[in-house]
Order: sequence, then structure tokens, then C-alpha cells
Amino acid sequence: ETKCKICKSNEILNAEETCSTLNGVITTNNKVPLVCEPSYYLINNTCKLCNETFGNLCQKCTINSCVSCGLTGVVNTDGLCLSPDFSECTESFNTYCSGCSDKSDFIKNNVCIQNINNCDVTNLNGKCVNCVKGFYLDYNTQMCVSTPQTVNDCKTLYFKGDRCVRCKSTFYLTENHACLKCSEKCLTCISNTNCILCDNNLIVKNGFCVSGSDVSDNCNKVVTGTSICALCVSKTFRNEDGKCENCMENCVECRNIKTCTFCESNHFLLTNSSACISYDNLINCEDKSVRGCLKCSFGYFVENQFCSSCDSKTTNCGICNFVGKCTSCLNDFILNESSECVSKSQVDNCIKVSDSKCTKCTFWHVPDYTKTKCIAQAVWWVILLCVLFIISIFVIIIAMSIYFFIAILNHHKTEKMREKCCLFDIKKTNIEFVKTDIVDIVVNKKCIEFCGKTEGITKIPVAIESRELICVGNVGKNVIKVQFSLKDNCTKYSIRTEPKIMTIPKGKAIEFEVFLTPNYSCIIEDKIVLVSANLKKGETSQIYIETKAETEMSTRLDPDELFEEKLLGEGSFGVVYKGKFRGNEVAIKKMKEFGNDKTKSNEFEKEVLMLDKFRSEYVVHFYGAVFIPNKICMVTEFAQYGSLNDLIKNRSKITIQKGVKIKFMKDMANGLLYLHTNGIVHRDVKPDNLLVFSLGLDDKVNAKLTDFGSARNINLLMTNMTFTKGIGTPVYMAPEVLKQEKYKKSADIYSFGITLYETFKWGEAYEKEKFKFPWKIAEFVISGKRLEKKEIMCEKHFKLVQNCWSQRPEDRPNIDEVVNNLKAF
Repeated sequence: ETKCKICKSNEILNAEETCSTLNGVITTNNKVPLVCEPSYYLINNTCKLCNETFGNLCQKCTINSCVSCGLTGVVNTDGLCLSPDFSECTESFNTYCSGCSDKSDFIKNNVCIQNINNCDVTNLNGKCVNCVKGFYLDYNTQMCVSTPQTVNDCKTLYFKGDRCVRCKSTFYLTENHACLKCSEKCLTCISNTNCILCDNNLIVKNGFCVSGSDVSDNCNKVVTGTSICALCVSKTFRNEDGKCENCMENCVECRNIKTCTFCESNHFLLTNSSACISYDNLINCEDKSVRGCLKCSFGYFVENQFCSSCDSKTTNCGICNFVGKCTSCLNDFILNESSECVSKSQVDNCIKVSDSKCTKCTFWHVPDYTKTKCIAQAVWWVILLCVLFIISIFVIIIAMSIYFFIAILNHHKTEKMREKCCLFDIKKTNIEFVKTDIVDIVVNKKCIEFCGKTEGITKIPVAIESRELICVGNVGKNVIKVQFSLKDNCTKYSIRTEPKIMTIPKGKAIEFEVFLTPNYSCIIEDKIVLVSANLKKGETSQIYIETKAETEMSTRLDPDELFEEKLLGEGSFGVVYKGKFRGNEVAIKKMKEFGNDKTKSNEFEKEVLMLDKFRSEYVVHFYGAVFIPNKICMVTEFAQYGSLNDLIKNRSKITIQKGVKIKFMKDMANGLLYLHTNGIVHRDVKPDNLLVFSLGLDDKVNAKLTDFGSARNINLLMTNMTFTKGIGTPVYMAPEVLKQEKYKKSADIYSFGITLYETFKWGEAYEKEKFKFPWKIAEFVISGKRLEKKEIMCEKHFKLVQNCWSQRPEDRPNIDEVVNNLKAF
């Protein structure tokens, strides 16, 4: 069987070694209770109920007394809880009696005790304070009596009339509310030995009235009937005994011997009011006041109402602010960030001090932003000078290297040039030299004439460089340097010399090559300048050498040889003038300016080269062209009768035989035959481009073909063209051209057919009444329609026209067939 050794905290172990529970126990030591519940108390190792020992109303208690009662019970002096019925106390919530149910009762030992008879209110000591109505309190016996007690010398009675509350003058009220006489000559007192107010000319002293002569002489006014001074004289104060005593020295008003409130004039009061100090003691003060010094002299500051030197607060300080903080030090002292003055010798690298700041440091040092110390800093101008010096050295070295290098190159070049340019001794040559305007210089010729390379040919080619030689000699005593000065931007020609510049020693001569390139056919008569420099004397001089040349005839013409006489017409290509070129009547076609358009310029050059190749009696003769900007033009043979179109328009003035008309067409066909044979498509065959030179039927050539490309630098036919005003008309255009398709020589045959139609008709092919707009013509041609035969046309002529303007290119005859048909006519 298991036995218990330790029980729960509220159980005990019994003799049978089992745990049992006891009422009211909270904690045990396993054998006896240690702590009981609040409504129990511990006695003899047992928890006993409080209400069993201290009354039924006791809720909490100790071993000796109840400490808390319930249901308004109160604890009496025996520690028992009594109900209000036994205690006669009014309800109480704090276990103790706070009032009796009968107000005449009083509380004693925490219970209400019956009061004195006829007493209405008692105090805590059980003495009556107020009697019931009709009774009066006897202060001798503290009992309530039926008759009031007489109080002699009483001035004011209590409202119930049973006691005195205020006595007459010269009497005082006792604790028993009786009035007794004050001491002799006392008007008001508290007791027989404590007088408050005396009769006139008497004062209170130690509670009794005495003569007023005992009061200090320094009192202006005494409190009536007392020994207390109400108002003391100046420079005195009233002490605790009401007597007047003298203030401290130089004080006008004070409260006590140690504290002054206002000083005499020319004196100031210390801040602790302990003394009045003379202004004479304010040394180095500029502004003195009753509060001490307000402003000190230079080098001092206000400290505790006096002036103290700045040096006294900060060593070596010369100027400070109003609180003594140093703002400027003595000479050669620096004011640091802590407002301390530091000697210049204590600041490293500082050599000059100004306004308490380090303003100059040793080399390679500068003052910092506070100017209180020196910091290392590179001197920019020294670095710059060093850099510039190093750069200068490098530049000098490089320059000298370049100079010597160039000198060596020039020397080698001169040597090579001498070898190449044939530097020779004048005395050892068979070349004849002639004198010039300069004594030291001789030449072998004063005029350079350019001739052709082939013997007997005097003319030189155009756009090809021609070469001539000239020898220059030095007959002086000093070395000379010579060079030729040539014209720039010359339109006629370009010229150069080799060598360009040369040094000639004394007694020597050198051979110069002169190269001339004519830009167009012209006659050149000009001068070039031979410039010489005497290297020793430093003198320069000039000699003029003539240059002459005549070029071969080419298609590049000299604009100075063209002379305009009459304006013939104006077109989209430019303006046409009648003029003369070397005695020949010519047509000068001035082209519109190309500007910077290289494409147009190249196109023009190609056309000129093409025209230059044409050599046919049925093609207008091409003299050449001018290529100089702003003067670009083409020069051709002049036709005195103008174009075939001009004759048709002037048909009313000039009558042309039918045979001559056929001759015109035959010449035009021969011109086209020449072009087609050479693989060229004219592209613009029409009466305007057939120039008439003769009207005689017996002449070999009456008309010549012109304007095969030169009149149109930009081919309008190969672009997307619209038939609007100013663009041209589709009268002579083949259907394939109008449809912007590829075309060949057959297109020229179609154009020739329309020209043939207009020649046989001797008028415009498309009448304006029927074809008001150009596109009507285009629509008419593209649709395959053609013009009708005119009455004046014979059948075989119109048949040739029909063959030429066939809709399909392959159905048209070639130019050989056309020429043969015209011959048959």
C-alpha cells in the first residue's frame, strides 16, 4: 500500500499518513496550517472563523480584533462588530462610526454616547457646544441652564445670546467667553500681557505700553500706538523689530543691511545688490550707468559690470566682442578657429600675418580657407612655366629637327634638281646669253615662243601641255634665288615652270622648263615675271619675259573671237545671235547657265564631242563651243533663210517651187541617213530643225539638218511629260514616244513623215480649229488615226507620208528607202 509523504499546499498529513483538507486553510507546511483565508484567523495552529469570535458582521479580522465589518457594522473599542441598533451610529462604510443618529450624542470608543441634557451639539470631547432652544450654555460648568448668564463688558453676544464673542475696548475675550481688563493704557490686547494698540504718544514694547521716545530718530512716521516705524528716513531701512537702521555705504534705498536697491549718483549697484561702487572704479569704460559699464574702450570688454582687457581672457588678443570673444589678435599673431591667438612662429610655413590672418605662406604653400594655417598647394604658374619650358624645348627640338630635315631634303632636292635641271657653268657653254635690266642676271631669250612638236608646225594643240626652255644665269658676285611668277585664274591658258624656285651660285646658269596648256583655240601674247633675290644684299628685282603661242583650230573656241551682231531668237535652250567668227557669219547659241550642275556640264561636253565628229554636207557645220562659265555657247553655220518652219510661216511673202520643197526633203533625208548610218537618233526631226541655205534648184545642197541633241541638254522625251503650255507639242512624236515606250530610228522616220506632210501641204499638219489642245493630238495619234490627204498632194507623195507615219514602227521604211523614193520624185 502506497503512503503519502507530501500533501497539496492546502492539505495536511495526518497520523494515518493520508492527506486531509481543513476549512479556511490556504497554505500548510504539510503538518499544520500557515495561512488562512480572509474570513478566518490563525490561532493554535487552527483557522477559526472571524464571525464566531468578533460578531456575526465581522468579515475580516486579526487574532485580536475585527478589521472589516459588513452591513454597515462598526468596530468598537473591544474589536467587536456591532450593528447600528447597538452602536446608534449612522450608516458607515468604513467599519468605523462616522456620526450618531442623535445629533446630541457624541462618539466615544467608536460608539455613540448619550449627550448632556438639553445639549444640541457636542464636540468630540463630549463637551456641549450649543444648547437646545430655551437653554443657555454655562461656560463654567459646561452645562445647559434655563437662564442666560450675564457677561460684563461684552460688546457683541452670540446670536443665541448665551455667550460673548467680542469685548469692549480695553478688554479681551477669554476661552470661557468672559471679558477681562487689558493692561494699563492698552486700548486693544489679546491677553493681559500682550497689548496690540496703546493710547496716544505710547507705543507697544514687549506686550506693554511704554513712552514713544524709545523709537529710532531715523523714523519719519511711527505706527500709531506701537514701537514700529512705518516710514524710515533716506539711506535707512526698517529692521525686523520695526527700527530704522543705516543702509550700506553710498546706498540711497535698501531693504536690509546687505542688500541695496538704489545707489547715490555717480555710483552703480553690483548685480547681487551687495554694494554701491563709484564710477571712478570703472577704468577703461566709455559709457557708465547705474548698471555699471555699458561700453568699454578699444581692447576691453564688459565683464561683471567692469571692463576687462581682451588679453585677460585670450592671451595676446587685441580686440574682442562684448562677451570677450577675441576677434583680432596683436601683431604677428593669428586668430585660430578656437578664437585663440597663436604666434606666427607656431604656424608652419606662415611668413606674413595681416588682420589676425595668415595672408602669405612659404613657396608651394597657401593659406587654407580659414587663413589660420598653411597647406601645401602646387603653384600653377610654376607648373605652367615648367610645362611651357618643356614644351618649348620639345618644340625647339622638333622645329630644329624639322628645319635640319627640311634643309637636308632641300639640299638633296637641290642637288637632284641641279642634276635634273642642268645647272652648268656659263663660261663653259656655247649658249648665247643676253643682258637684262638686272646687272647680275642674264637669259638666253627674252621671249618664249611655243611651237608644235613637229618641225615646221608653229601652232600648238589645245588642252595639251606644250614645253619650251629658258636659261637663266648669274653673272654677279653673290648667290641669287630665282623663280617665275605666273598668272592665276587665267581662262585662256595655264602655265607652270620646273623647277619652281632655284638658287644659282655665281658664274652658274640653270635651265627652266616652261609648260603651257591652252584651254581653247586662241592666240596667246602675254608676259611672265622672273623674280630674283640677292641673298647677301637682301634685294629683290623683277624681269618681264614675253610668252607667245598660237593654237591649232579646235572646237574649243575663244570667246574674244566671237562678235554678236543681231538677236535671232530665244528658246528653252537659251538665246540665238547672228554673229561673226574669224570672218565667217555664224549662229551663236548661248546656253542657259548650268551653275554647279555637273551633270548638265558633262552632258554639254558630250554633245560638243559628238557634234565635232559630224562631217556631212547635209548637216549644219559646227565650228565649236565656249566652255567658260557664264559664257557657254555653241557656234554653228548661219542659214540666211532661217528654218523650213520660217519659210512655211512666211509663205505669203516667199513663193517656193514644188521641186525646191522636194529638194528640201531630200537634203533632210540625206542628213538623217548620215546620222542613222553612224548609229545616231536625231530625236527631234521637224521643220524647225532644217535650216535653209539656198532656194536655187540647181544648188547641190539647199537645206541642212541641225539641232540633233544640242538644243536639248536634258531629254524631255524620256521623262514623264504632260502636254501643257511651255512643254512642247506632240505633233512630231511617234506613238511609241507618246506612250513612253522604248523607241529607235523609226521614231525619226515618223517625225520625218509629219514634216513631209507639212512640206507638201505647206502649212501646219494639225489645224488648231480641230485640235485645240496638245493632248488631243496625242490621243488622235495613239488611237491609230491619221490626217487625210490634201488636194494639193499627189498620190505618190501622200503614199510615202503614210508609210512613214505607220502606227507600228516595224511597218515604217528605213531612211535608205525614203532617200530612194525622194530621188524618184
